[in-house]
Amino acid sequence: MKKGFIFILIPIGLSLLGILELNSINRFYAVRQSVWLSLGLFIAVLNFFIPLKIYRSLAPLLYALSILLVFLVLFTPAKGPKRWFNLAGFNFQPSEIAKLGYIFFVSRWISTQKGLRDREVFILFGFSFIPFLLVLVEPDLATSGTFVFLYVLITFLAGADLKVLNFILFSPIAAIFSFKSGLFLILIILALVYLRLVKMSVPYTLIFVTYLIFVGLFSPYIWYRILKPYQRARIVAFLEPEKYKTGPAWQILQGEIALGSGGLKGKGLNKGTQKGLAFLPAAHTDFIFSSIGEEMGFITTSMILITLLVFSILIFVTGYRDRDIFRKILAFGISGYFLYHTTLNIATNLGMFPVSGIPLPFLTYGGSHILVEFFMVGIVLRILKEQGVRELSLSTQGVF
Repeated sequence: MKKGFIFILIPIGLSLLGILELNSINRFYAVRQSVWLSLGLFIAVLNFFIPLKIYRSLAPLLYALSILLVFLVLFTPAKGPKRWFNLAGFNFQPSEIAKLGYIFFVSRWISTQKGLRDREVFILFGFSFIPFLLVLVEPDLATSGTFVFLYVLITFLAGADLKVLNFILFSPIAAIFSFKSGLFLILIILALVYLRLVKMSVPYTLIFVTYLIFVGLFSPYIWYRILKPYQRARIVAFLEPEKYKTGPAWQILQGEIALGSGGLKGKGLNKGTQKGLAFLPAAHTDFIFSSIGEEMGFITTSMILITLLVFSILIFVTGYRDRDIFRKILAFGISGYFLYHTTLNIATNLGMFPVSGIPLPFLTYGGSHILVEFFMVGIVLRILKEQGVRELSLSTQGVF
C-alpha cells in the first residue's frame, strides 16, 4: 500500500493550495472549503475500509437514487438553472452524485457481461443517455457531457467493437450540419455509403442512421429551446471573443489576462489585480486556475496541470493492471472523471473552450464536487488494497 500514499497526498496537496488561494480571494470561502476537505478526507478513509463487493451489490440502487435526485432537482422553485438542492444553507448538486452512481453501475453491469457486442454497447448507451438528458435539461451542457465522455471512454477501454467510434466521429458533425437541411441530407447519404463500404450489418446501419437523424432533429431544439440565452452567448463569444469582449466574452478574456499577467512566478498572494479589482468573475470557482496563475505564476499552474494529468494516468494504470473487471472499469471511470474535469476547466481558463462551469478537481470552491472527488480517492485506495490482498494470496498459493 506504500504506492497508495500518492493517491492521498496529491488530493490533499492540491486542496491545500486551493484553500490558500481561496483565502486570498475571500476568507469565508477558505473556511468553508476547509470544512469540506476535512469531511472529504473522512469519507476517503471510510471508503478504504469498505469492501468493494458492497458497492458492487448496491450499484443499481445507487444509480437509481442518483437518477431520482437529478430528476427531482428539476422541480425546485429556483429561478434560472435548476441544478442544486438547498439544504440548511448549503447547496447540493445531485449531478455530481449521478456521475458517481453512473460509474458504479456501469462497472457492475459490464462485469456481468461476456464482452461488449453491439447489443451491449447500445444498452449501455441507454443507461448513459438517461442522466445525460436529465442534466442537459437543468440546463448544464458541460456536466451532461461528462456522461458522454465516460460512456465513450469506458466502452472503448472495456473492449467494445470499434464501431462505437462511428458514433463519436459522426455525432458532432451531425449536430453542426443539422442547421442546414441540405448539408444534413448529404451527411446521411455519405454515412450510408461509408457503412456499406466497411460492411456494417443492416441492423447496425438502421440504428446508426436513426441515431444521426435523432441528433439532427434534436440539435436545433437544444440550441433554441433548451440552451438558455446566456449559454448560446457563451458559445458565440468563444468563437468571436474580440467582438463580444465587453459582454459574454468578458470572463474568457479576463481569465487569459490574469494568467498572462502572472508571469513565471506570479505577483504574490493577495496581489492579484484582476481578481482583487473584481475584473475576473468567478475567481473562486470557474476561474480559480487563472486566479492562481496571476498570483503564483506559470510554474505553479504548470505543476497543477501536470499533477492532475499524472494523477489521472496513475488511476488508469491501477485499473489496467487489475484482473477483476469491476475494479478495472471502476478505475477507468474515475480516471476519466478527473481527466474530463481537468481538461475542460483548464481549457476554459486558457480561452480554448466556452465557459463551462466544470470544477477543477480539488481546487475549485464547492462542497458537492470535493466530497465526490475524495469519495473516489477512497475507492482508488480500496482498489489498491484489494489488489494487494489478491497478490499476497496468489504468492502464498505459489509457495504451498
